[in-house]
Formats: sequence, structure tokens, C-alpha cells
Amino acid sequence: MIPNELVKATSGRLAAGSALTMLNGVCVSAATVTQGCLFVPLTLNTADGHRDIDAALQKGAGGVLCARSSGKTAGVVKKWPGKIVVEVDDALEALLNLACYWRHKINACAVIGSPGSEPVLSRAREMLTAEKKPLHVRCTRDSLHTAALRLLELNANHGWVLLELAEDCAATAARLCAMSMPAAAVITADGPAARALLDAPDPPAAVFVPAGARSASLPGRTGVKIIVCDADCGKTKQPSGSGPESAHLSMARCLVRYLGCDAP
Repeated sequence: MIPNELVKATSGRLAAGSALTMLNGVCVSAATVTQGCLFVPLTLNTADGHRDIDAALQKGAGGVLCARSSGKTAGVVKKWPGKIVVEVDDALEALLNLACYWRHKINACAVIGSPGSEPVLSRAREMLTAEKKPLHVRCTRDSLHTAALRLLELNANHGWVLLELAEDCAATAARLCAMSMPAAAVITADGPAARALLDAPDPPAAVFVPAGARSASLPGRTGVKIIVCDADCGKTKQPSGSGPESAHLSMARCLVRYLGCDAP
């Protein structure tokens, strides 16, 4: 990734460095710095990552994001000539926006699952693996930065990223939706996270819900297709069966077919 892309993705300002210098990889800890990577100083566990900028650059980071409010930009530019320095409004928001930009660039289709969707997403991942190797990421309110870093690992071999919400938190669902801009969502039960996905400025185009569950009563929204998955969803020739496992399998088949792949 080059600085021009960083500036575009984060709405930042290139404070120092060549606009055509290549940066390889992104890290948020000085302990995991790799040669030529971008260091993003986050505030984690009350520790301000801006204090580690010097250590990260000393270890070989090729560039750094600096939050405008940190007051560090001018000092970093003066002390580290030749390094890439991009000034942003907020380091975490910049990281999330960078992950969104990268997913679009790689053209990997995103799917979000509400809490309880893990069985469906796992089945879907197994089916999609026949085509490519989808990335499956579990997200909590305290690990949005980790989800962003995983999205930044996407490459042409993945094809899809399956994002599983581990907590029923509306704020986390909204931010994850904004970061990934999903094509589809899997909702296994109504709740704050499910409602937040539907209320997002850019909601998923299709939402898959199980038949007869509370999620089937979710309110509709213009532009969002609610797909109720019954036991025969996907027109499978195998016995329909019954129970939670059969419902998860039916939803996975519906989702995989929607994504344009064959489902067994």
C-alpha cells in the first residue's frame, strides 16, 4: 500500500515522506513491527500507542499514523526524516477505514453474522472452501482493531470474509457494518445487534433468517431483502431433517447459493 492510498482511505494528511513509497503490512504494537510496515498507535488498555512510535520506527516500521490530537506529528517528522507520516483525526477510526478500503480493493465479499450465527457461518465456510479460502473472523466490542487487522490480511485467495458478532452489542454491530459494508447478514435471533445491522446507513442487501424464529419478525427496510430459510432452502435433494443443526445447514446453503456458489 502506498501513502496516497492511506491518505485516501483515512481522509488524512501526508505530513512527511514520498507519496509513492510502498508500505508492507500493518501493526498496532511495537512488539510485532515488521520491516517496512505501517504502525498504527492505538489506545489499548489505557496505554497510548503514540508513546511507542519511536520504538516502532526504530525497529523498521516504514511509516506511522499520528492522531492530530496527540501533538506528535511535528516531532515525528523532524526526528524521522524519510519515514511516512500521515496525520489523521483518530487512529482507531483510521484503521477501520483503512480495512474497509482494503476489502474493497481486494474485492472480497463480506458477510456479517449476529450472535449465535457461528454454526451457520462455519457450515458456509466449509462449502465456500471448495471455491476459495474464506476468512472467518470473530468480533467483540473490544476487538474491532483485531477485526480490522484481519481484514487487512485479505488477498485474492480468500474471496469472502465471514464476520461473526460474539456479543449482542448494537454499537459494535454498527461499527463493524460500517467497516465491512457487508453484502449479506445472517441473523439467528432478534436483538440489539440485529436491529443495528438493519438500521445501518449502508445495511446488507440481503438478510438470512431461520423460519419460525424471533428473527423472522424483524422489521423490514427499503432496499434490504429478508430471506426466510425453511427446511428446504437451497432446493437441496438431501433429506430436510429437523432441529437446530438442520436449520443451520439450510441457512448456510441459502447463503452460499446467494453468494453465487454451489451448495451440497
